[in-house]
Amino acid sequence: MKESTIIELVQNISILLAFSMLYDYFWSRKERLKNIYFKFSSGIILGIIGIVLILSPWHFLSGIIFDTRSVMLSTAGLFFGPIPTITAMIITASYRLFIGGNGVIMGTAVILSSGTLGLLWAHFRPNWKKNKYAELISLGILVHLVMLSFTLLLPSDLIWNTLTNIALPVIFLYPLASLILGVLMLHQAENSENKKAIKDSETRFRTIIEQATDSMYLSDLDGNIIDCNQQAYKCMGYTRDELLKLKITALDDQFSTHQEVKLFFDNIKLNEKLVFESVHRGKNGNTFPVEVSTSLIELNGSLNIIGFVRNISERKKNEEKIIRMGHHYKALIEKAPDGIVLIDVARECKFMSPSACKMFGYSNIDDITGSFDRFIHPDDLTFVLSHLENIQLNSSIVPTIQFRLKGRNSQCQWVESTFSNLLADPSVEAIVINFRDISDRKLADEEIKKLNEELELKVAERTDELKKRSKELIENEVALLNLVEDLNIKSEELQISAKQLEATNKELEAFSYSVSHDLRAPLRAINGFVSILLEDYHQVLDDEGKRICLIIHSNAVKMGQLIDDLLSFSRLIRSELHNSTIDMQSLVGTLIAEFQSSKELNPNVISLQELPQSTGDSNLIKQVWTNLISNAIKYSSKTTNPQITIGANTAENETIYFIKDNGVGFSMNYIHKLFGVFQRLHSVNEFEGTGVGLAIVQRIVTRHGGRVWAEGEIGKGATFYFSLPKSTSKK
Repeated sequence: MKESTIIELVQNISILLAFSMLYDYFWSRKERLKNIYFKFSSGIILGIIGIVLILSPWHFLSGIIFDTRSVMLSTAGLFFGPIPTITAMIITASYRLFIGGNGVIMGTAVILSSGTLGLLWAHFRPNWKKNKYAELISLGILVHLVMLSFTLLLPSDLIWNTLTNIALPVIFLYPLASLILGVLMLHQAENSENKKAIKDSETRFRTIIEQATDSMYLSDLDGNIIDCNQQAYKCMGYTRDELLKLKITALDDQFSTHQEVKLFFDNIKLNEKLVFESVHRGKNGNTFPVEVSTSLIELNGSLNIIGFVRNISERKKNEEKIIRMGHHYKALIEKAPDGIVLIDVARECKFMSPSACKMFGYSNIDDITGSFDRFIHPDDLTFVLSHLENIQLNSSIVPTIQFRLKGRNSQCQWVESTFSNLLADPSVEAIVINFRDISDRKLADEEIKKLNEELELKVAERTDELKKRSKELIENEVALLNLVEDLNIKSEELQISAKQLEATNKELEAFSYSVSHDLRAPLRAINGFVSILLEDYHQVLDDEGKRICLIIHSNAVKMGQLIDDLLSFSRLIRSELHNSTIDMQSLVGTLIAEFQSSKELNPNVISLQELPQSTGDSNLIKQVWTNLISNAIKYSSKTTNPQITIGANTAENETIYFIKDNGVGFSMNYIHKLFGVFQRLHSVNEFEGTGVGLAIVQRIVTRHGGRVWAEGEIGKGATFYFSLPKSTSKK
């Protein structure tokens, strides 16, 4: 082989090495393999390398080019995959077709076969890396045997000469180049993966350190801070750059002198690891307790100190809280009236509360030694021990029992006790016996038992007495039944009487109308005859006869008025009430105006005060006021300066109305006659009237649920009152 040919082969191998570097810098980065554009770009670069190889050939005849493109393309198929390899094959084959020559068909076939064989090898032998040397040399031999077979595609006069010139390098050098190139690329891929693994590990480690809740410091033996995590500078209130300019001793209050600093670092060198509590001071001057764990480590050939610092403020608070709670519990135990004793498995006393000591007659726990059994009354010992054995077998059992304890002076007392097995609790490791003195309760129980027995005797005695009383009650019950039967008979008789009364009322009503009709006819006849005598026989009658006729006429008129009043009173008894709200002020004001108009009454005679509203039958209440005002005007008419006052007062459940005059008055001795029908306290000659008006007033007010009364004095006037309930019901 010529020297120039060897040089050209070396050039091709150099280009292949550049190809391997391309793989190292670009293709070995796996995160790019998913990008389709990157794959096409890689294929274009491979195609350019193939063109460069074609431009640096070793050949011996014009138009026939031999280079290492077959090595490059087969390796590309094995390592790069379909898209970059096919892209490179198209570019390289296109360029080979472009330059033409006698070997153009063979060259193009070699390009296509080399890349295809590399792809097929990668597809059908996916685990080829397990035996990489044999696989790579086998692929190289296969590719270049196919390449030698393609010499048959050359012109016939060039086949033998070409084959004899290229056979040796193609069979030996090209497979060797494929092996070297493949191994180199594998090593580069492994190096890339190792670098990535190291980088990922560093990233994970750094992330863990940065996200740690504890502060981490790295310093040299002089205390200079070399590195720290995020928690460290945030916890201290510095920035990272500010903290890295400080010494570790500037953060810790315990390092106040150089001697203390030197002693600290000497201890680390001696022990290689220290764990202690200290106080750190932040940038703002605030201090907080910390737990520091330091170790001596070697980095890059020099000794350094790594420290992990934990803020224990919450832990300190909790510890203080636990201590306070311990004091509280201790105070509760010491002040509790119940006794508390802790015993071990052998029932030896481990602790006894002050109350328990007092119950047993001791002043100090130190004076009490030995087994708890000696404090149990002998008669109760077996009973108590059986419960203690049960809770040792089953700690979930918490029995409450009563037994007797025996003190120092052999005095016994009853206690109610609860046993709790806390032997498995590391903070207790004992059986807790809690008991209280129930001696007084026991005495009370005995007293109650005695009283119950006495009560049973009394109950028995009373039972006998009750039997006797029951017999009497039965007899009384029979009498009561007889009485009820009599009452039922009386009730039936009352119902019959009520019906009879109703019939009588109806007959009375018929009688009233009959009387009214039968009496009015004779009266009209009498009045008619008297009028005839006075008018037609005026000349015949003397003065005495005329006087008698006038008396007859007057009495007949009065008799008619009495009949009318009697009928009015009768109707009041039967009429139904129609209740509504009554404006008393308006009602009375209207009546006063009517009286002033009809009787030519001086407006100053009647004084009307404020009258509250009420509830009732407005027509009937109007009749009440009419009768009362009429009486007041009538009986004060003979007074020189008559004065009538109308007003009202409000009580809790009723409204009281009154009318007061300064007329003739009356004697209170005759008050019982005042509201009777046809009862008069003055003669007809003095004051006209029938004596029915006040009876009507009383009947109307009574039906409204009210009261009527009067006060008077002869010559000083009278006051009439009537009341109406604030809620009048229909009657």
